[in-house]
Amino acid sequence: MDKAKFFLVYVAMLAFFLWPSITILFFDKTRLTSTDFILVLTFFGIGVALLIMGVRRLLELLGLVGS
Repeated sequence: MDKAKFFLVYVAMLAFFLWPSITILFFDKTRLTSTDFILVLTFFGIGVALLIMGVRRLLELLGLVGS
């Protein structure tokens, strides 16, 4: 049950951080102010870090990478 909760929280955090930042950075045609750009870039960085952590955790669970 704990792994299921972890997975759901992970997916929610990934969706919260990564999807809006990708949408704004790559598909939004409006100009961003420097403050907005830094905020979106921060969200994008957090999302990428979460993605890397999730892939590493998955590889650990599959036994392909040591802890």
